[in-house]
Amino acid sequence: MANATTTPVILTSADAARAIYLDFEGFTNEAPALLGVLVDGCFETLVLDPVLRPAAKARGLRVADGAAALRGIVERARLENRRICAFGQRECEAALEDSGVDLGDRFVNVQPLAKRWWTRNRTEKPARRKGRKARFTSRGYSLEFFESGFGLERKAHLKSGNATKRLRGVRDALIRDEGDWSRLTATAKSKWTKLLDYNEVDVRNLARIAAAVSVGR
Repeated sequence: MANATTTPVILTSADAARAIYLDFEGFTNEAPALLGVLVDGCFETLVLDPVLRPAAKARGLRVADGAAALRGIVERARLENRRICAFGQRECEAALEDSGVDLGDRFVNVQPLAKRWWTRNRTEKPARRKGRKARFTSRGYSLEFFESGFGLERKAHLKSGNATKRLRGVRDALIRDEGDWSRLTATAKSKWTKLLDYNEVDVRNLARIAAAVSVGR
């Protein structure tokens, strides 16, 4: 079994262009509810939580078993010689812990690669956390930090911090209304749309950051 913390020393521009980009949405200590996947510029949302099936149907999204979907991604990466990229270790760890799928040595954590590129080529640093004992750590090099640094667009209503709240709102509404999408309020339906848009922006900007920090671009 591959070490989940293993990261290739470099990501070539060719690798970045052909990589499979992943981003989960879900609750802490629970199996992911959504998986955003980007390959060759084509984005797809896979709905992994059965409770969200009516919401998926309303938006024409595919409902998938998490383990089966991830095994398919790993097999495609192997057959087509592609990297599997995410921002951080969460996707790699969640795949293994929740679905028993090892992303293996094809997995690339883009965050440390982006941090390394940034510290070598730029002078700006993330703001220190407030507090007497605040220390500067790699956590400051967030996706949002690199989006800002590379001038990538993210609309105000798609800023980080609301994804889990929106997911909970949609999920609770479906449980309350017995899975009847038509009974959900406009507010609940809007939360679903914004959650999907947020996930897609995350994945597309991840791919742009990976391309920007790749070697040989």
